[in-house]
Amino acid sequence: MDGLIILGASSNPRPPLQGIPDGFALVYAYGAPVDPRDMSVASDAGRIAGQRLLDLGR
Repeated sequence: MDGLIILGASSNPRPPLQGIPDGFALVYAYGAPVDPRDMSVASDAGRIAGQRLLDLGR
C-alpha cells in the first residue's frame, strides 16, 4: 500500500495520524486535518483524493 484515503465521520478538523512513515501519502476526505502540510478535500472527495494519489505515482 502506497497511500491511504481517510474518510471522516464529520467535517470537524482532526489531528494527524501518528506513526505514519515519511513519504506515505495520506489524503483526508471530508474532515480537514489540523496540520497544514496534510492534503484534504471536501467536495467530490473520492475522485479528487484518488487523483491526488495517482498524481503522486501511488
